[in-house]
Amino acid sequence: MSSRVDPRSRTVYVIGAGFSADLGYPLTSTLLSRVWNRLERDHKDRLAEVVEFHHPRFRPDSLLSFPDIEELLTEISANEDLLEELRPAGPFDIEQLRAIRDQLLQAIAEWFHEIYATRPKRRFMKDFVAKVRREQAWIVSFNWDLELDTKIASEPSLRSYGLSGASNARPGILKPHG
Repeated sequence: MSSRVDPRSRTVYVIGAGFSADLGYPLTSTLLSRVWNRLERDHKDRLAEVVEFHHPRFRPDSLLSFPDIEELLTEISANEDLLEELRPAGPFDIEQLRAIRDQLLQAIAEWFHEIYATRPKRRFMKDFVAKVRREQAWIVSFNWDLELDTKIASEPSLRSYGLSGASNARPGILKPHG
């Protein structure tokens, strides 16, 4: 699969998480603390063990102790790869770690769907999408949400992400975080 950008498209926009903050989506630095109260009590307890394992100063009652969600997910992924070799007698096994991570991601996805359904209408989004289409630009997006994706391509697909044989399709979106 080729993901080369068409050289005729001279405009590339790099979009950070702040782009969607005005629509009600959290920044990655506050996502974990903001989703925390949406979690069921038993999941909070198990997730707290995982977070504290990676961040010994973590305390659920201290907002400043919550790590960035991307940092935590990276640590969980690394731990998943190394757990059996390095810590076979740890506080959780690989299956428990995966289940805790999956429940967290499910809670985030459900919350994002709620935000999407109730988000405020913002003129800047409509104007920006019109500009991107007019310029046949590419977007490099570090956003977790799909707000911009669904405005550029009503049904985001491999093609809209430059991942199919039709990588010259513009406008297009590249998401380094997946």
